Amino acid sequence: MPLDLPPANDAVARRSSIVVAITQLRFSENPAVSEPATGVRFHELLGGPEGRYPQINQARRALINIGPGGQGAEHESSGWRMTAEGWLVGIFPGIATLQATEAYEGWDDFAARFAQVLDAISQVVQPAIIERVGLRLTDRLTDLGVECVSGWEAYVAPPFLGPVLVPGLGQAVTSTEQRVVIDVGEGVTCNFQQAAMEPTDGSSDYLIDCDFFWEGGRPFDAAVVQRQVATFREQADSVFGAATTATLIERIAQ
Repeated sequence: MPLDLPPANDAVARRSSIVVAITQLRFSENPAVSEPATGVRFHELLGGPEGRYPQINQARRALINIGPGGQGAEHESSGWRMTAEGWLVGIFPGIATLQATEAYEGWDDFAARFAQVLDAISQVVQPAIIERVGLRLTDRLTDLGVECVSGWEAYVAPPFLGPVLVPGLGQAVTSTEQRVVIDVGEGVTCNFQQAAMEPTDGSSDYLIDCDFFWEGGRPFDAAVVQRQVATFREQADSVFGAATTATLIERIAQ
């Protein structure tokens, strides 16, 4: 059965714990993306040297094509990386990425940046087919005064802690790591990962990672892609809300 969680409340959506946000598109390849004129034009549509991503550099990406019999052939693809502190936009012949690392300032800002990237893709790359759409959000729970892994009971929902709550065992757990594949429905999958980090300097951190994606093939439509990514974000918020407690949300809501 597919994912069936209630919508998250506004406090979850405003949480300050997101440290990495990545959205990625894969589409029918356009070799012209590798050309300098294409990179310059794409950069101009993002604001150029005076815009959000003032630096532009040529980059190479290793790709593996799987042929008959499962044999893989590796080749390199040339593209462009546009960067600012904490931000990266990557565009290659068959893939585009928007990434925030320790720079995420809320969904409205991220969605506006993604809309700008989509507009540039529509104008410059003009892909015929979209093959994959994904959104990954990584939360790091830190500086909460948790001194040992079993101390996360106050902030992480009991079903997600599992063996940590077993009497006689939980106090001996030094770290945990779990990966779950979730059938979200309508062709969407979520790779959910969580980990309680071994305490350092008397403090433990907790990671919650939601990677939502759809794979298949459909005509490229920027508006459809934007709505899909917005839906991924809502679903990621629901999973985060299910995995955590009200006490945590009160601590980290902006």
